[in-house]
Amino acid sequence: MGTAIALLSLFTTTIQDNREAYHTSILSGQGWVDELLNGHPQHIRSELSIHKHIFLRLISIL
Repeated sequence: MGTAIALLSLFTTTIQDNREAYHTSILSGQGWVDELLNGHPQHIRSELSIHKHIFLRLISIL
């Protein structure tokens, strides 16, 4: 049991030490949203987990 805990601890430490920034855009707020809307079609999907047309519909409803 002690070996398993030691390995888990080592694994967790290794993951934390090798983190790489994911959100690196210098934009925020409206600039970031504009970048999503005008950029590559898959970018908005990967960032917000919804398609562009659904996001636009949600904005129109709100």
